[in-house]
Amino acid sequence: MYRTLSPTCWCACIVLTIFCLPACFNLQHKIDMQQEALNRLQQQLQQADRSLKQLRTNQADSQSDIDQMRRDLQRLKGNVEENDHYTKKTLADLKNDLSRINTALIDKQPMSPAADHPPAAGPTTADPSTEQGLYDMAYQYFQKNDLQKSRELFTRFINTYPQSDLADNVFYWIGSSYYKEQKYEATINACEDVIKKYPNGNKVPDAYYLQALSFQALNDTLTAQILLETLIQKYPASAAAASGQKLYEELKGSTS
Repeated sequence: MYRTLSPTCWCACIVLTIFCLPACFNLQHKIDMQQEALNRLQQQLQQADRSLKQLRTNQADSQSDIDQMRRDLQRLKGNVEENDHYTKKTLADLKNDLSRINTALIDKQPMSPAADHPPAAGPTTADPSTEQGLYDMAYQYFQKNDLQKSRELFTRFINTYPQSDLADNVFYWIGSSYYKEQKYEATINACEDVIKKYPNGNKVPDAYYLQALSFQALNDTLTAQILLETLIQKYPASAAAASGQKLYEELKGSTS
């Protein structure tokens, strides 16, 4: 059996409904707004995730580009090394042909020793007890190709007269004697003494030229060219520079 509500109860229910209905609508509105905010937040998170993925993709592409550049550079380096090896081999073949005349080049030195300090007629006529006499005797032995005796006397000269005006010439002829014996590194060192110790000496241009000949004989064409360039630029009016210009053009032609 259903129990019938009294009119008073019905009125109370109606009143309660009237008062609660706006609150329900307000609560539903808040729920809808929170849901909308949550949706926007999810969209932002999704956008951020897509941006992060794109950034990672771009980084991967950049790394791939860098790796490709490194591979290209390595390949280019290999090509350069291969070409350098071929060039050096070709130059070595050419230098072997030139080596046959290297020993004769000393006879074409640009400055005449007689013009610097004319020696006496023979070793027996020079007086080794004097500065000029010792120099002349050492040079006369050089002319006779008694190179070891010549160096001994030139060395004695340097030890006895270290401040002599002829000192730069002495080191130059010591270097020339080594060159005749094909002792090219010793030649280079002796010429370096001329250049470093006597920068204002008259044998400096010849020393550059003789160094260049020695490096050429050692198959170091690049250093020879650098020395010749220095000679031509610093001493353009010297006889050594004229000879150096010819040799420089020969070396450049052999490497072109």
